[in-house]
Amino acid sequence: MYFTRSWRNVKRKITIKIFQMKKIFIPWLGLVIFFTACKNSDTKNDPAKELKAKADSVRQEAIDEHNRGMGGWMKIEGRQKQIQNVLDSIGTLPAKAQSALVSLKAKLNETKDELSNAYKEMDDWMKVMRLDSAANDPEVRMQYYTNEKLKGSKITELINAGLKKADSLVKTKF
Repeated sequence: MYFTRSWRNVKRKITIKIFQMKKIFIPWLGLVIFFTACKNSDTKNDPAKELKAKADSVRQEAIDEHNRGMGGWMKIEGRQKQIQNVLDSIGTLPAKAQSALVSLKAKLNETKDELSNAYKEMDDWMKVMRLDSAANDPEVRMQYYTNEKLKGSKITELINAGLKKADSLVKTKF
């Protein structure tokens, strides 16, 4: 009987402590939510911060375009070596076979030049691009990164087109 009474007392004490914790926790949580909501409402109406956020977003897009271009840019030298190997193989063929492959040889040389041009364009763009451009003026910064993003997308298209053409020509059986 003694054990039952003491267990009931412990159970009552636990119930009372949980109730007291709820009394403290719920108002505290309400205050935290209130102050957080008030703090966030101030930042939504600031056009300077919105413009800065947009400029940062465009900057990140330009960086992403650069990274996409770099994926192909690193493959260019390998494709150029493959093209050169095919050209060397054509050069070792008899004269009659070489004359039959003149158009393939011209396409390979053209593709090799396109890849060289794309490689140079990407290299030049990386040297000129400044990631810290116009840090104090969000409008100028946004315009700069928009232009850089467009340049990057054109260069990425050049690289991808050259690599695609090189892949198809290198796989050609002759």
